[in-house]
Amino acid sequence: MVVYAEDVTSFVTALADIQIIGDFLLTYERATGARLNTRKSKAMAAGSWDISIDMLDFPYFQEITVLFLRCMSTVARSQNVIWSRAMEKVTALAKDA
Repeated sequence: MVVYAEDVTSFVTALADIQIIGDFLLTYERATGARLNTRKSKAMAAGSWDISIDMLDFPYFQEITVLFLRCMSTVARSQNVIWSRAMEKVTALAKDA
């Protein structure tokens, strides 16, 4: 789990974790009166995670940023995005040279 200011990032590896996180959030909301803003909440299915699984009503994304680190749903997607952007920069530098 990563915590920064009021932002919390959780990495879930088992279905049972979803219920545990949901119970924790409910307990927190009851104790503090604060409410989770689900419009600002995101889920990302990494690898072979089944996106039909309800993740506390959070929308699924192919890419999210956690503390300035871009995370993508698959290694192939990460490689494509990172290398295509790197190649664009190299190509632009070569044209300017």
